[in-house]
Amino acid sequence: MATQSSINKAQKINFDVWDGSIATAFAGGTGTQIDPYIISSASQLAFLASKVNSGTNYNGNYFILTTNIDLDTIQWTPIGAV
Repeated sequence: MATQSSINKAQKINFDVWDGSIATAFAGGTGTQIDPYIISSASQLAFLASKVNSGTNYNGNYFILTTNIDLDTIQWTPIGAV
């Protein structure tokens, strides 16, 4: 049986803490169902937010998140209109 400590340690193996930076591209992919855009860091998620919030339309595109993301204590603007 796994202990809480071993579960927490396992969950943090694939983990990225946002430092407030914005990437200039996704980690890969073309946005199709068989080749989705790859988001493997917090800065790449911020890149998506920046693109969407500045008017880029990703309707019909696919994304895959390959890591857990912690926005830490940095102010985050939601992706898209609220």
